[in-house]
Amino acid sequence: MQVNWHRWKVHFSSSFIPEIDHYRSVWAGRFLPSVEEADRIYEEARERHSGTFNTEYSRGDEIEQWAHDKALDFYCLHGLRQGMLNLYAVGLYHLLEQQALLFFREGLASVDELAWTFGHVKTKLAYDHHVYLEKLSSWPKIQDLRLLANCVKHAEARRPKLGKAMVTGGKWYQPGRKLINFDKLPEEACKSLRNRRPEWFTPGGPPLLAPRLVSQPMYGDGIHVDEAALWDLTGAAKVFWAELGEVLAPDGR
Repeated sequence: MQVNWHRWKVHFSSSFIPEIDHYRSVWAGRFLPSVEEADRIYEEARERHSGTFNTEYSRGDEIEQWAHDKALDFYCLHGLRQGMLNLYAVGLYHLLEQQALLFFREGLASVDELAWTFGHVKTKLAYDHHVYLEKLSSWPKIQDLRLLANCVKHAEARRPKLGKAMVTGGKWYQPGRKLINFDKLPEEACKSLRNRRPEWFTPGGPPLLAPRLVSQPMYGDGIHVDEAALWDLTGAAKVFWAELGEVLAPDGR
């Protein structure tokens, strides 16, 4: 199948990359209340209402706590905000994957050939066109993004205590329960990501020696990726399309 690589290079730069920019701008401008805004409201609330306390009987830390609570009211709970940051990564990865699947469907696929994951696109490019995505400089961060998205979606599971369960072929079974493949438990994304980016699992500090299980990342528990890291991953997604376009159609050919 003859592919017009130059057409797709133009499409990457004129459609895919602007879509990623728009995704970020909407989240940053509308969905993610900034820490700076919360800090501003904290200070305003503290100054406005500190005089309402009887300073003879009220401690300064009580005033501080009251103002802090008012600031938290502005952007809901801190956990929810962190959950929104985590959810951004899920959306970004799936936007990137959907773009790749569009590229596959309209540019790479033969008749009746299907793909439904980024991995299928990667394999198609490698086997049919000798284009290897893992050689792109942006690929390690795309892998970080994939693991982050899966960890946020599935949280982290512990392997079940087998007890009377029977194990066969890497799977376990108990009466009344279906076979479970250990290799496909959702803990693996979180485990792999923790090995690659341990700083994303500790709020505002160095990695924990004994990290907690990731249980509710949609509500900010366990994953603590910040905006700077997300914008870096967003930049990597854009660089990915620019790099791939250059590999497919170097020098505009």
